[in-house]
Amino acid sequence: QKPLKITFRNMEWSDAVASAVERKLTKLEQLTIIRCHVTIGLPHQHRVKGKRYEVNVDLTIPHYGLIIGRSHDDKRDYEDVYVAIRGAFEAIRRQLEANNSRRRSNVKTSEK
Repeated sequence: QKPLKITFRNMEWSDAVASAVERKLTKLEQLTIIRCHVTIGLPHQHRVKGKRYEVNVDLTIPHYGLIIGRSHDDKRDYEDVYVAIRGAFEAIRRQLEANNSRRRSNVKTSEK
């Protein structure tokens, strides 16, 4: 059982969206997850048509601490909540890969 908390802001709870988050989290099952808090919401928008979803994932795992994935930035607008979820979890994956490659490069090899 993974310690998952999902919060919806400015929108109603959706079992389908919560299920999509759970599926994305199970893809990270090789990790020992201490805590995961996912916030899905619609920010206040002035003079903008359409919905722009934001997804924040705060994931805590041993040896790394807190890793944050966000699905929003100035260059992308997520009109599909499922694409926003995918974007946030992709940000988590990229951070993990970057941390792993840094760790591998810091390992000293013994000379024989």
